[in-house]
Amino acid sequence: MLPQDALDLAQALPRPRPFVASRLHGHLRHFLERGHAAPPSRAVVPHEETRPYHVRLERSSRPRSQLPPRCRAETDTKRQEQPAPMPSRHLPRSCRLTLKGSSPIFKKWPFWEVHASRSVEHSALRVVNRPARRTRRIKMNKGTNKETTDFSRRDFLKSTALAGAGLSMAGLMAACSPNSAGDQAASSGSSAQSAENVEWKKEADVVVVGYGGAGAAAAIEAKKAGANVVLLEMNKQAGGSTIANGGFIMMGGTDLQKKNGLEDSVENYYAYLSAAAGENANQEAIKLICDSSPDLYHWCVECGMDFESGACDTEHHLGGYNAGTSLGYSGNEMAAQFAKIAKPVPRGHMAQPGSSGKDMFEALAATVESAGVEVLYETPGTRLVKDETGRVVGIVAKSKDGEIAIKASKGIVLTCGGFVDNTPMLDAFYPFVNKRGPRLTTAGSENGSGILMGVDAGAATFGMGCFQVGYTISTASEPMSKGLLIDEYANRIVAEDEYNSFIGKAIIQAPTSKCFLIVDDATMKEADVSRFGEPLASAADFSELAAQLEVNEAVLQQTVSFYNESAAMGEDRQFGKDPKFLHALEEGPFHAFDAGSENCYTASCGGLKIDLDAHVLDSNDEVIPGLYSAGRNAGTIYGWYMGSGSSMADVFTFGRIAGQNAAAGN
Repeated sequence: MLPQDALDLAQALPRPRPFVASRLHGHLRHFLERGHAAPPSRAVVPHEETRPYHVRLERSSRPRSQLPPRCRAETDTKRQEQPAPMPSRHLPRSCRLTLKGSSPIFKKWPFWEVHASRSVEHSALRVVNRPARRTRRIKMNKGTNKETTDFSRRDFLKSTALAGAGLSMAGLMAACSPNSAGDQAASSGSSAQSAENVEWKKEADVVVVGYGGAGAAAAIEAKKAGANVVLLEMNKQAGGSTIANGGFIMMGGTDLQKKNGLEDSVENYYAYLSAAAGENANQEAIKLICDSSPDLYHWCVECGMDFESGACDTEHHLGGYNAGTSLGYSGNEMAAQFAKIAKPVPRGHMAQPGSSGKDMFEALAATVESAGVEVLYETPGTRLVKDETGRVVGIVAKSKDGEIAIKASKGIVLTCGGFVDNTPMLDAFYPFVNKRGPRLTTAGSENGSGILMGVDAGAATFGMGCFQVGYTISTASEPMSKGLLIDEYANRIVAEDEYNSFIGKAIIQAPTSKCFLIVDDATMKEADVSRFGEPLASAADFSELAAQLEVNEAVLQQTVSFYNESAAMGEDRQFGKDPKFLHALEEGPFHAFDAGSENCYTASCGGLKIDLDAHVLDSNDEVIPGLYSAGRNAGTIYGWYMGSGSSMADVFTFGRIAGQNAAAGN
């Protein structure tokens, strides 16, 4: 039974229509000032026409000063400051509002997180109370009186902020060194070491740590500049995640585009990339990547990548490994919200003959070898070495024969990848409420070791809460884009033909972890459904399907009816799906596939904070002398993940810059 105040709040909500943050703010104030010290753990409050709003209220774990400005507001019982109006569809579920006031509720629960979502057909009200975390979080085991200590974010950060002003805590290494059973790596070691009394076993101008795409680019450029380069790799073979990626490098304004009669420019490329990444992304870094794009294409060709022998596909979203295709769409360029901002142009460049990451990296590895770069395999870096001035002057690595100290007279470049294989780091920084899906990892060695080494040397971080979350529909089997993607409340949540990460975004921000992709029998026969698993439910009509899925039948019928009307009109009035995929669901049987958040792949995007010259920065945004970073070891542009190949553009651009500046000693 819901408390009367929650029912009062439901009645206070207006009829469903796009509402603004200020109105949401007022409704929450109305609810909270009635004095509830403990709102219900979960309340779904029906509104007339079964169309309530969806509100999620949680206690914030971050200081108000570190909440995003657009999600920050103050409320007082005497004076109310409302934020600028903003449609709720632009309010992500992670949006925070900080509420303050004089009623008992504010004194007991001074900081809250507010999550709001809404759709045309249906929404729901949910208010969640989450008490403050102390030094640890306690969970009671079901059926027993035993308690288990769970590793909390506060424990992990040791009183430092996730916003990334700096992660210079002494306990971070010990807490998150990737040495647990589930983390496929050796320990990162202890804090940065003093150069005093270090016995150097080896010396080079530049030491690059991690032989993936960014490490290869840094080593090639440093060697080209005349530096003596040593390249460290923890595995038996090179490649990292680059060698097994989907094969795309996203570039704009290139000779290959011109050859295929495509009009693109760095300005048009930037318009798309900046919009897709979102306002929290590093726009200066994005601009640099776009401006460098034509030159990056020439560099890739110089390294031996063959783009010209393949075909150009201007029709389809490409899922990778499309052998024989050199250029195609690899992001969300054709989606309605971005097509009006930037002219859609294929920007996914793929090396031949296989259009794969393997083709891409083999060209880089051959260039590294021909340049004469010394590579030490099975020799992971464990800790950085600093002199009395604070400059990074070397690194201690672990070889088969024991520890080896390598002096770097000009600089160290950290290119060890992200942290998706480091479970404590992943658990600490993953920002979404819905359940996490499988890790997108290829080398199994993205253990965060490079990030942790940098942090111990005094580095700040950037974008640690940024993740690539994706669910494949069109890239798995394009006809499946004719389906209908709904949440557990039977609301449609996204255009089903959008790129993986934007479908994943809708799923991970849905009211619950459950989502379903519904198709008819005709689509089932047309599509390759092998990558979607077996249907969760199959039924002759939507009434039976709703019963099997345990969703509201009336809402599902309303969702399907609205969608079918849009299909008949040839216009997706809700999300702007391409008319060629607007397929009315009228004749059964109908099939529902599991499209919940546990099916979304996950990859980390944040890392060490760097400037546009790839210098690693400390918590005061000051350069740490002698230390550089690139690739997923660094937090550069994200934001949201903009499309396949956007990461490789970042990896190669800043890998090159890091190698050039390290060789110059800048």
